[in-house]
Amino acid sequence: MHPSDKAAVGVAEKYPLPAIIIDLGTATKITVVTEDHSYIGGAILPGVAISLSALSGSTSLLPSIGLGAGKIKTIGSNTVDCMISGVVLGFACMLDGMIERYREELGEVPTVVACGGLASTIVPHCKSDIILDKDLLLVAKDDELGRKLQDLDLPVRKRAPRKE
Repeated sequence: MHPSDKAAVGVAEKYPLPAIIIDLGTATKITVVTEDHSYIGGAILPGVAISLSALSGSTSLLPSIGLGAGKIKTIGSNTVDCMISGVVLGFACMLDGMIERYREELGEVPTVVACGGLASTIVPHCKSDIILDKDLLLVAKDDELGRKLQDLDLPVRKRAPRKE
């Protein structure tokens, strides 16, 4: 079972639907599950660590650093702080923007849940209301939940256009 599928099952078991599920792992995955447990789509983006690695690996003058290297402040005062602020706050702003766009397209306010290894680094810097659930993927690994996912078969369905 794919981790995003596991997260969808975990959210359906623990939180009100519809829901936006954000998995901040190696890649950043955003998934939408409707009230009737239908998977309607989402987005896949480069992960936080991959982005930081690409920033230093693809430029000649920027150092290779880890996420804990500098201070996270909006206006960095040195190269390392600027890189950390850019990556962490940049991801937080991107998530806020994606959540807003998803809400607009859904036409309702869904539950937003974040999980994955870097969620606790990024989510505190978001302005959106996001539930941080570090154990979501662990809960969803349970065999019974796995069977429930297969029973749900999470159909992919296109949303009807919103009436304006």
